[in-house]
Amino acid sequence: MNSKNNTSKILLGLAILGFILLFLVLGGNHRLQTTTRRMDATLLYPLLIGTLLILPYFIHLFFSKPNVRKKLKGNLNRSPNSQGKNSVEVFVLNESEETIIVNRKSDLDQNQWYIFPLKKNEPLYFSNGVVFSLNKNGDVVVQDFRNQVLKLAVDDFRKYDVPHRVNWAYMIAKPDDSDLTNES
Repeated sequence: MNSKNNTSKILLGLAILGFILLFLVLGGNHRLQTTTRRMDATLLYPLLIGTLLILPYFIHLFFSKPNVRKKLKGNLNRSPNSQGKNSVEVFVLNESEETIIVNRKSDLDQNQWYIFPLKKNEPLYFSNGVVFSLNKNGDVVVQDFRNQVLKLAVDDFRKYDVPHRVNWAYMIAKPDDSDLTNES
């Protein structure tokens, strides 16, 4: 697991403990209503401890940097894990009007293409709702609810310089420009 993620979880746990402590001190047994205006040590120390448990989490939230996504550009190198019966390589060209996020890790900019290694049980999720996966026969299954995926023909392979090793090539176009059914 990521150490940044572990730090966030630990600080969140401490902040929850701090909130529980503050709730018990301030909300439990109507303690503030029955005491006078002066704060005695039995009330001050739990408030201080609770606040000190919460404060690092808020500092972490405000000053931590967001995860930077990798920019995908055309790749001609063969992926080492793309060979075999349970995986294929899929050429995807983004002709839509927006940058598409792939698997929450990478950005595929407009008018860029990328060759994705597609394995069984590891589908490719795109931020525009398109999902590429492999079925039991090793064929690519496309789920496209906005009708924007076009399957490239042999002539298009030459037009877009698709490498010969790629058996599946798709273009993500504007919505309602698809030539595929919901699953192909």
